[in-house]
Formats: sequence, structure tokens, C-alpha cells
Amino acid sequence: PTPTLTVNSATTCSGTSALLTASGAYTYSWNTGANTSTINVSPITTTIYTVTGITNGCSSNKTGTLTITPQPTVSVNTVSICSGSSATLTASGATSYSWNTGANTTTLNVSPNATTVYTVTGSVNGCSSFITTTVSVVQTPTLNISPDVTIVKGMTTPLFVSGGNWNYTWSPNSSLSCMTCSNPIASPVVTTQYCATSIVGACSTTSCVLVSVDNDCKSNADYTTPNAFTPNGDGFNDEFCLKGWSDCTTSFHVAIFDRWGEMVYQSDDPSFCWDGKY
Repeated sequence: PTPTLTVNSATTCSGTSALLTASGAYTYSWNTGANTSTINVSPITTTIYTVTGITNGCSSNKTGTLTITPQPTVSVNTVSICSGSSATLTASGATSYSWNTGANTTTLNVSPNATTVYTVTGSVNGCSSFITTTVSVVQTPTLNISPDVTIVKGMTTPLFVSGGNWNYTWSPNSSLSCMTCSNPIASPVVTTQYCATSIVGACSTTSCVLVSVDNDCKSNADYTTPNAFTPNGDGFNDEFCLKGWSDCTTSFHVAIFDRWGEMVYQSDDPSFCWDGKY
């Protein structure tokens, strides 16, 4: 009788091999030139293989198909971040993903302290391929800045900053001797916070110092009282004021009387100015 052959068909991913096995005869001859019952093949595309089985001089043919499933083409973005920041990596080209961090999501949020390589494996219908991507970390400059300081109104104080790339920008720009140097002189009249910013590439860092301004009421305040004024509209001495009292008084009341003892003006505001009208 003519041998009754059987041979399996198989499915594999491109770039891998599979076994085709024939049975039902004594000897076999494949169209690949092999003379074994089993062959290991790794074609690039789906291929049909033919085997001839022989028993006692009688032969028959049978075919087996090896179906090739293409490997997915996985892609992922590359990111550059500043130290202390995070980045989102997004993979595409497959139906499921596995990252070397253990995550199994399409996107991965990372915040490495140094430049790091990440690997993602994408799978489609049992076939997978992987790709690597690099998250480059630019170190954000570290700044050392003056400690907070308190000065008396009318005085100045030196500020300093170091570190970074030695290029600085100070803000606010008022009452500073220099906006871009490392050691400006500050002369604020009110309490002010000064901040220095340094930029390295796309990364920047800012440090601040608080200069508190106090009034020296014992030595600088002017408590003298004018004894006359000229409210005639000429722009000179047109108002009666007590300058310098508002900075240092905690309780205030002023009353002005005419020569006959009648009160013609009063105020509880140390910043008052009287135009002479009654």
C-alpha cells in the first residue's frame, strides 16, 4: 500500500525557527534536501514544504505550511530633562508592552537622577521585539546664596551667590548695584526678597535671600516740629507736616490751636499734612 503521510503545519515569528515533522513512512525526503522525519526551518516569509515518504518502494507526498508572523516594529521617544524633573516615555507599534522597570503600560513616567537607558518590549500575536531609549539628565545647577539679613533703613548690605555656571540674573532689579554679577550691593528702603537665577542649557535654578529693613528710631528719626508754614500756593512750605514721625510712633495724635486757644485742626495720622484751611 502507498504510505499515508501526515505532517504538521506551524506558525512562528519572523527571525525564529520551527519544527516540521512527518510520519507514516519508513524514509523521508524533503524538498529542502533533508532526509529526516523532522526538519528545523526558519524562512523569512510563509513557506510550504513538501515531504516524500517511502515504504517498501512505494511513496506518497504531503505538504506542511510554516506561517511567518512578522515581529512588531516598536518605537519609543527619547527625552532630555533637568535633574529633579520627570519625563514620559511612550511606546508604539505593538499591542502590549513590557518595560525593564516592570511596568506593562504604553507610557512610562520616569524621574532618574542621572542619564538612564530604558528598554521596552512590544508584543503582537505572540511575537515580540524590543527597543531601548535614553533619558538624558542635565544636572540643574546648585546655588549658594547669602543668608537672610536685617539692615537699618538707609544702610546697604552686600549680597553674594556662587555655583551654577557663574552667570546670574537678580530680581527685582530695584535698589541693586548690579543685576548680573555675583556680589551686588543692596540698598532697599523696605523689606525685599532678592532672587538669583542661573541657567545651564535648558535648566535653571533660583535661590533667594530676604533683606529685612528696620527703622532706627533712636538715632535716625526726626522728631523736630516746625513752628510756621506759608500756605500761599507757591509750592514752598504750603503744608504743615511732621516728617519722620510715621516710621517710629506707636500712638499718635496732633492738635493745632490758634492764638486764642481754639483748636483749628487735629489728626491721629502720623503721616498727616495740613493745608491751613479751617
